Amino acid sequence: MILSIALVSAASLSISNTNVPSSVNHDASSFAVTFDLTNAGQSSGIDWSGSSVSQSGSVSFDLSNIADGSTTPVTESVTATVSFPDHKSGSITGTIVADPTGTGNPVSFSFSVPINDETSYSLSTTPSDGKLMIDETGTLVVENTGNTPVTVDLIVTSDFAVTLSEDQVTVSAGNSESVIVTPSVTHSELDFGSNAITITADGSNNVQSTASFSIQKTFCSSGTIGGNLEIKDFKVNNEGDGKDDEWKLLDRITVEVEIENTGLDNIDVDDIFVEIALFDNSGKDVTGDLDFQNTDEEEIDFGNLDEDDEDTVEFEFLVTSDMDSGSHKLVVKAYSDDLNEDVECVDQGSDLSDTTFEAIKIEKEKDEEDFLKLDDVRINPSQVTCGETVDVSFDIVNVGDENLEDRFRVNLFSNEFNLDLEQDIRKDLDEGDTEKASFTFVVPEGLADGPHTLRVTTEHDYNSRTDTFKHESADETPITLTVIGCSGVPSQQDGIAAITASLASDAKPGQQLIIRSTVTNLEDSSMDFVIGATGYESWASLDSVSDRLVTLGSGESRDITLTFTVDADVSGSQSFVIEAKSGSRAQTREVQVNIAGAAGLDLGGNSLIWVIGIINVILIILIIIVAVRLSSR
Repeated sequence: MILSIALVSAASLSISNTNVPSSVNHDASSFAVTFDLTNAGQSSGIDWSGSSVSQSGSVSFDLSNIADGSTTPVTESVTATVSFPDHKSGSITGTIVADPTGTGNPVSFSFSVPINDETSYSLSTTPSDGKLMIDETGTLVVENTGNTPVTVDLIVTSDFAVTLSEDQVTVSAGNSESVIVTPSVTHSELDFGSNAITITADGSNNVQSTASFSIQKTFCSSGTIGGNLEIKDFKVNNEGDGKDDEWKLLDRITVEVEIENTGLDNIDVDDIFVEIALFDNSGKDVTGDLDFQNTDEEEIDFGNLDEDDEDTVEFEFLVTSDMDSGSHKLVVKAYSDDLNEDVECVDQGSDLSDTTFEAIKIEKEKDEEDFLKLDDVRINPSQVTCGETVDVSFDIVNVGDENLEDRFRVNLFSNEFNLDLEQDIRKDLDEGDTEKASFTFVVPEGLADGPHTLRVTTEHDYNSRTDTFKHESADETPITLTVIGCSGVPSQQDGIAAITASLASDAKPGQQLIIRSTVTNLEDSSMDFVIGATGYESWASLDSVSDRLVTLGSGESRDITLTFTVDADVSGSQSFVIEAKSGSRAQTREVQVNIAGAAGLDLGGNSLIWVIGIINVILIILIIIVAVRLSSR
């Protein structure tokens, strides 16, 4: 009886229906093994501690007790979770042991799961964003994320020289190798903004990956540094057809920059320069395509700033027709030439739209009526008087987004000057191209002194069937012409000026005659004089007056050259009058000129032959004279 009781009190375990994966990935971390555990004896706890797993793995179970199965066997489904580290290769083997905590015998079974081979790797950079400053190195980390050794070839793509500490690395499973990335480039060789370095890794089994670095080119050669200078205010004002941040070709732009010495180091900052630049979307410097109107162009000598002082500079420029459309970056910096740019420089400011630059969009004109614009207006002479011939010329620029074909027309109007002129230019005019137009006219009598306005319009898109142009400029472009010395009828001797004259060339028929005159202001204040000549018309024509309009301070003199062409049939004494007019007052000086007669020795033909002949005649005469003297003796 006692033996029988002992047998009944023992657990009786058995394992069936085992289920093991056929394979597993190295980075799966775990897999499940399932089986049925049957107890035909007394209830018991289950001790799994005798189980083992290779490859540094471990196993856990979801069953710790099994019920009494002495009357009717009890079966429990058990899940064994096998855990293992990444990057293992080969197979994961193990033994599952179920041992009753009471009496009874343990049961077990073994398993083996192959690990799938995987060749893979990853790239990372230090710094993590890959952004480097000039003269800074980076680190490329090649990590083997598979479970087999990997060999990686490294290839650099960049617009400048970059060296790697190694161009091929072999990395064992689960490990990593570091490669030092060293750019070799100067500040001037970089484009503004981000300059990319791309490293392509070509690994085993043709597995490819890329990593990127970039060198940031700031406007300051070493970035914002020092901290004493601050860009306090930055304003862009478009005085043309576009907006402050959307420019059109030939727009006039002003940029105001306010710089402050914050006094961070309690110092005065000397020899400050403020500079602006414009970069296109690729980072190329296109400042040269701006036509600066201020004397110092893109870099202004700002001077000195005492501690806590501030001051403003202004840049002014035209957006030339050479400028490409698209997104641009307008940048500014202030630096101390005394301390050096790499010690004290600022190129950032809260007033800038992107902290380090002002976003600018340059657009070509889309309205066909506004395709043609005037540029570089030239007036010769710059100030005119009645009866004078004036040349007005300018450039016509296609600022539109289309090419113009065949021909276009330029019109010049003025009611005051009685002008209604037109000029047809029979040429194609592509986007951004320029052609010159010019008009010549005589200033009419009776105009008031002061500025007068000429008006210019343009027409294009010619229709040969109707002999008309489809598009005419929406607005008239004004040109200001200053008239002086036309008002009033001057009296002849007002004592306002002293005039002297002298002959500066030969005075011969059919040749140029040059008179040099000196005009002196005898008044107590500065005066504007119109210099001219009269009374020469019967014997010469006036070619030019070197200074038609002069401004002289009290007692100041100016030399004036008058150039005439003498008529071919003129000789003897001739005269004309030099006149200096100022408003309704005038001073004159009569000049007498003696024109040499046309008769005289005409050598004609070959002058050398004539000279030789004359010498021979002289010699013959001398011989005759000597002979006569000898015979008389």
